[in-house]
Amino acid sequence: MTNGLVGDFRSWKRYFGSGRLRCSAAAVLLWCAGTPATAQDAMTVHVYGPGGPGPAMTDCAQTFGARYGVNVVVTAGPTANWQAAAMQNADVFYSGAENMMTDFVSAFGAEIDEATIDPLYVRVATILVHPGNPLKIKRFLDLTRPGVRVMIVQGSGQTGLWEDIAGRFGDVATIRALRRNIVALEPDTATARQVWNSPGAPDAWIALYSEHGANPTQSDAIWLEPGLEIARDTGIALTIAGETKPVAVLFYKFVHSAEGRAIFERWGWCSRCFPPEGGNE
Repeated sequence: MTNGLVGDFRSWKRYFGSGRLRCSAAAVLLWCAGTPATAQDAMTVHVYGPGGPGPAMTDCAQTFGARYGVNVVVTAGPTANWQAAAMQNADVFYSGAENMMTDFVSAFGAEIDEATIDPLYVRVATILVHPGNPLKIKRFLDLTRPGVRVMIVQGSGQTGLWEDIAGRFGDVATIRALRRNIVALEPDTATARQVWNSPGAPDAWIALYSEHGANPTQSDAIWLEPGLEIARDTGIALTIAGETKPVAVLFYKFVHSAEGRAIFERWGWCSRCFPPEGGNE
């Protein structure tokens, strides 16, 4: 269900898709003054989701919060770390892939208004190598060369990512060769980043480009060849409680706006991604 604060989802989405965000600090304060919640709670938005989109979502939160004088608290990381807190006060959820948002709906049940679930932006799969590309990796099949040590992430919106890419060759030998070279299977991006920056780190990391966007000095990014591209999105949803909080609804709309899109783009996301053929970062 949706209430009057959200209104007709398609109509406001068309409006905010034009890049205009008609709201002001005065309007926020006026709306909040009419809510039954305490003033502090009415001016605080609790946002929960995974670590991958976390930097971009936090950037949006800081920009929005500074402009309108509200406190947007983004808690990013593995679901197990924040699930109990989200049960108590979540206003907004964001995901790292469609299957993750579906998992959120299963985990949080009626707390999420499914009518407000909407994919926001996408990040493409990429090969990360250490700065300078010591092994001169130029294409995906280079990861199957003997002696190349590969890392993958099994969660954080990347479940099955490496297999989805390798499977596009339609050759089990490619999957077999890559499987043999995988030396690190990490549960989430934060853990993988620690492994990547530790002694004896793997040579290559099959990741999503937002990881490079968030930490550009820690890796070089190698675009996948045409026909191998994979994209995973981040989605957003309001909770039933969040729909009753004007600042939560406004933040939800802000992330959809042209300004929100520009913020995500700075962190390696896009609305429609077309990497240059054979180009490297």
